[in-house]
Amino acid sequence: MHTFWLCCFNVVASVLVCITFAIGTQAQPNNSLSTEPASRPMVERLIAWHLIGGSSPHPENRHIGWGIAGRGWEPFVRLQVVPTLKLGVRRVMIHNPFGHKPLSEPMAFDQYVEAREGGHTRITEGFVEAWKPVVDGFYTDGEPVEVICYVGSIDIDRDFLAIRENEPTGWSADWLRRAFESIEPALAAGMSIGFDSSSNLPEDSAEFRLIQLLDSLGHRCYIESRPLATVPHLWRFPVVSARRHWFRSDPDRFPAANHNARNSDLMGEIVILLVRPPDHSARLAELDRLLTETPYTVATRLDGAGSATRLRRWLQSPTTQNSAPSPAKIDE
Repeated sequence: MHTFWLCCFNVVASVLVCITFAIGTQAQPNNSLSTEPASRPMVERLIAWHLIGGSSPHPENRHIGWGIAGRGWEPFVRLQVVPTLKLGVRRVMIHNPFGHKPLSEPMAFDQYVEAREGGHTRITEGFVEAWKPVVDGFYTDGEPVEVICYVGSIDIDRDFLAIRENEPTGWSADWLRRAFESIEPALAAGMSIGFDSSSNLPEDSAEFRLIQLLDSLGHRCYIESRPLATVPHLWRFPVVSARRHWFRSDPDRFPAANHNARNSDLMGEIVILLVRPPDHSARLAELDRLLTETPYTVATRLDGAGSATRLRRWLQSPTTQNSAPSPAKIDE
């Protein structure tokens, strides 16, 4: 563990009450990216998405493919990430970078701790060394790159629930220490953090306080997916949502979704996660449609045949066209 963050854990644990008082309930997201559609360059609206945990059927490697379990992170970054950066991409999302236990279980927030304790050294070691140069702009002539580390659901993580048995509020030194330890390498690399299944976190919850604290430390935090109508404290944060769910959860289009916040309520960036259709050409065509018909950011795979040509064309477009408030097509 990196010395700086180890010191942070100890300090945070010892001055927990002071931190709670300091952040209160008023911390605002660090929204460095522009949110007005007319002012958003196309380079901000493209995120190269990489599925890590879940990319392999083999549980012995925590369902991580790409050869990471055998070769480590440096070859993955060099072969899969750097080529898109050279084409102009400046935002990257890595999904469950430290893997899964059984794929049938919810994604763990403390997947890094699980992987480290399980002896998966190739998965846990060398992460910061491989990714920090990406964030710092080593491959992009000094231009910084946002890397979003998308991890699991902290409020239903069994290890965190076990801690809460002795402290029902959850906001304890042990809980906070494990929370920081779980994302320590991502923070050390300067990454943003994506919180899975976090659209209903109460304002007084330990999970939301953690998001506030991370934001106050300068790490952009993403909520998944569309927040509920009853949690306005989440409306300021950027949202990640699977494409189909985002449009189906819109209460202005579907009355059955009235329990959700409206598009007009949300003040942060909307990131559409485009996984389907699985066919590469069809997915790129849908990406093209989303970029030209909506103001949203899109995260999807940007490798494969034809991607380079399309990327150059998209990135040459200075701003979003935003010709429609949402695309007509919803179903997959």
